[in-house]
Amino acid sequence: MLACKSNHPRILLADDDLEFVNVAISVMEGAGASVVHARDGQAAVRESQNGVVAAVVDVLLARLDGVSLVEKIRATKGPDFPIVVCTKVPVDPAWSQRHHVRVLRKGTFSLYEFSRAVREALQKAQR
Repeated sequence: MLACKSNHPRILLADDDLEFVNVAISVMEGAGASVVHARDGQAAVRESQNGVVAAVVDVLLARLDGVSLVEKIRATKGPDFPIVVCTKVPVDPAWSQRHHVRVLRKGTFSLYEFSRAVREALQKAQR
């Protein structure tokens, strides 16, 4: 896990694709967030309980998949906690709507779109 800057809102990044993680951290920090990174789903569950205000989650995670992770976060944080799912695999639109997540398919969105999704999640968290 990465240490984070304490004077910025904390956002959880649950992903094991290090190429994406490096870019995502740069974008998220540029949006004003302090990033805490978890490489697997179980670590992400633990980190979700440590003062994060939003989450960016991949579906394909070791030790607990991203779908289950989102469901666990929803159970403890409620429907208003901002979650962005960034993944290479298709996500059922009914599931994403039911769990109030924004889905971005890796390889199809721009850095601008990702940055916008992160900024919107941070704004939602501050309401």
